[in-house]
Amino acid sequence: MDKKVTTKSKPLPQIDLKALEYNLSLSVDKRLLQHQSAFETVSELKKAHKRLYEKPQPITSDFTQG
Repeated sequence: MDKKVTTKSKPLPQIDLKALEYNLSLSVDKRLLQHQSAFETVSELKKAHKRLYEKPQPITSDFTQG
């Protein structure tokens, strides 16, 4: 008697084979340039996120009222 095995795991993401084939068709130098560009983009996004969400510093003044 065969039993069906079921799991509650999420389905695997689909792979874009055309994008994979395109990337493999590029030269190593071109792939490195694209990787560097993506790395710089992610770095800038992280900096922007930090600036937007970091805890603001209290405002202080160097003068006294009087």
